[in-house]
Amino acid sequence: MNDSSEVRMSACIKILTCLLLLSTLMLSSFSSLIVTADQPRYGGIFVVAMGGDPDTFNPSLSTGSYADQIGGAVFNNLLTYDENFAPHPDLAQSWQVSPDGLTYTFNLVRNATFHDGHPLTSADVKFTYTQVLAKYHSVLIGPMKNVASVDTPNSYTVVFKLLKPYAPFLYLLKAGPTGGILPAYLYNGTDILSNKYNFAPIGSGPFKFSEWKRAEYVKLVRNDKYFKTGQPYLDQIILKIIPDSNSRVVALQNGDVNYLWYYTVPYSAVPQLIKDPNLVYTFDHVAPASDVAQIILNLRNPILNNTDVRHALAYAINKTDLVEKVGFGVAKEALGPVPSSYGPTMFNPNLPVYAYDVSKANALLDKAGYAEGSDGTRFALELTWPTENAALNRAGELLKSQLGLVGVVLKLVPADRNTVYDKVFIRWQFDMMMQAFGTGPVPDVGVSRFYLSSNIGHAFSNNGGAYSNPTADALWADAATTVDTAKRTQDLYRMQEILVQDLPDLWLWEVKSIAIWSKDFAGLHTSKTNWGVYDLQDAYWMKGSIVSPQSALQAITDAQSKLASLQGQGYNTTMAASLLSQAQASYKSGDYASAQQLAGKAVSAAIAPFPWLLVGGVIIVVAAVTGVFILRKRRREEQEDNDSAKA
Repeated sequence: MNDSSEVRMSACIKILTCLLLLSTLMLSSFSSLIVTADQPRYGGIFVVAMGGDPDTFNPSLSTGSYADQIGGAVFNNLLTYDENFAPHPDLAQSWQVSPDGLTYTFNLVRNATFHDGHPLTSADVKFTYTQVLAKYHSVLIGPMKNVASVDTPNSYTVVFKLLKPYAPFLYLLKAGPTGGILPAYLYNGTDILSNKYNFAPIGSGPFKFSEWKRAEYVKLVRNDKYFKTGQPYLDQIILKIIPDSNSRVVALQNGDVNYLWYYTVPYSAVPQLIKDPNLVYTFDHVAPASDVAQIILNLRNPILNNTDVRHALAYAINKTDLVEKVGFGVAKEALGPVPSSYGPTMFNPNLPVYAYDVSKANALLDKAGYAEGSDGTRFALELTWPTENAALNRAGELLKSQLGLVGVVLKLVPADRNTVYDKVFIRWQFDMMMQAFGTGPVPDVGVSRFYLSSNIGHAFSNNGGAYSNPTADALWADAATTVDTAKRTQDLYRMQEILVQDLPDLWLWEVKSIAIWSKDFAGLHTSKTNWGVYDLQDAYWMKGSIVSPQSALQAITDAQSKLASLQGQGYNTTMAASLLSQAQASYKSGDYASAQQLAGKAVSAAIAPFPWLLVGGVIIVVAAVTGVFILRKRRREEQEDNDSAKA
């Protein structure tokens, strides 16, 4: 090989080496942008349909689905649960239970803050449980009577001491269905029920309350300072109020709404929606147990305070017909207050059945002293329900027809949810109220609230019918406090037998929970949580950015600082400023990856002053040297001319 070949070979090797090094650097630079198919992305607006305005945004005052849905995003509680009801950390990073089951100690995270920046401490937990949940939350009023004290030995430790072991205690500590931790400093010393923050909530959760426009929407925005690193992923949640069920379906199919769940999905639309290729659906992890559609009977009404009348109404209702015409394959007949989804340890499958029998119903009404009048009627009752539940609207018409066959005139008075709940649970001015109520997370919590004597009071979703049976009360208490599993099952079975005999309510059907959403979103209803409708901190937009908002914002902030410094050193930052402006616009639009990249390019686009000074200096030097050379040349030529002239 000659010298020239060796030189060319050496040059090629150097070029290949440079290219390899450049490729390696490029791969290294973009390695952070590699994303797996199931990796959460950032950005996007998730639109959830609601049937009406919430009665409150404070989930510690209500068991309403809408308050829980908002509360689950705005607030945290001590624990969360997976699909097997195993507890996991939320505000409590760890906990211990004493061997005797009487003391529960929770160690709080140290970095949780409320949305206004105030640290969340044990004082907020104690206040929420002792001053709010124990007094106003229908699910917890009864269970909290088992708590002897709540102690706070320091700012990040909470100790619950029980009067006796209470089996479902850990289930009371989940945000959403059982409230959320409130900021004590904003509630202490105020009227809890009328506190302004009930409709402008300040929590510690993944999303912050932003705006409420009545009858239109509620807007929640991302909490950039959420204590769980990297979460949430969505920029906003819009809870869009659409009272008409058919309009909700159309909005989902058109993409105006991204999510419906069982309370807002009309059963009649389910067969159609689950075939839509643009939608995803699940029957799992929507709620921990089936809801039960039931009719609460106001036992203050002398007609309904008669057991024979209540039995007659049960025989007069054709549940099979209801389920077929209302359920559309999403419901099944209910035997009693506890849904069959709880299984044999809690659900009694051997309960007596009130099979449809018009003759029995008529005989019982005659026995009760309510003979048919000349017009074939016996008495009139009013039935109310929330109109946003399409299944109830259809059921109301069917019930009117069915009860009319035994001489009961049913006056249908549907209304918006807030009006119905105020009428039934606060003012007690009703005969019959129909609704699909949640029963989770266990019967002791989700079902007992409707039947415990201690729950007769002015609170939403409690014992509004004023049913009272000391034997049933004792069985509820015994089931919750026994450590013997077989004894617990026995108590729950016996309690259900008593309720089905007394019939304080008429249980119609069990709701098979379903959620349907746009396939552009993921992270919903995973096995990580058993309350998927409330845990939107894991939800993300499939078309979003793999770069987090914090990373993009930090890149912009760093670029601003760097460019300010370079500008002071004489750099030309005109092009850089334009790129930085584009980066800020991309950040505002939710395109965090572009924002981060543009911020990096902005710094690189700053033009150093030194090259231009150097070029200018060279030109000046060259010009000076040239000038001197020309001047000397001219002088030399002049001298030569002079010498020639003398010669």
